[in-house]
Amino acid sequence: MSDFCCERKSAIINSLADQLSRRFDAPSTILYAGGFKFPGEVKERFFARLATTQKDYALKTDEFIGQGDKVVMVGSYGATVNAKAKRF
Repeated sequence: MSDFCCERKSAIINSLADQLSRRFDAPSTILYAGGFKFPGEVKERFFARLATTQKDYALKTDEFIGQGDKVVMVGSYGATVNAKAKRF
């Protein structure tokens, strides 16, 4: 899924609400970790940084859980880290 950050990013960003709350909890050494409140932040701080650090992405969605104005996705993700050439 190497085209994920290039071709599908726009569709994802365009479908986000003007204001959102998205968190990716991880150590600060991971460039794309943290909280995001606006679609532009997701684009520039998450997807752009993700694209520079990983390749061969694989995202599997198992379940979407919605309640009120909140949606949670449960699934798994894997990629190859460019700096180490190791898959996780």
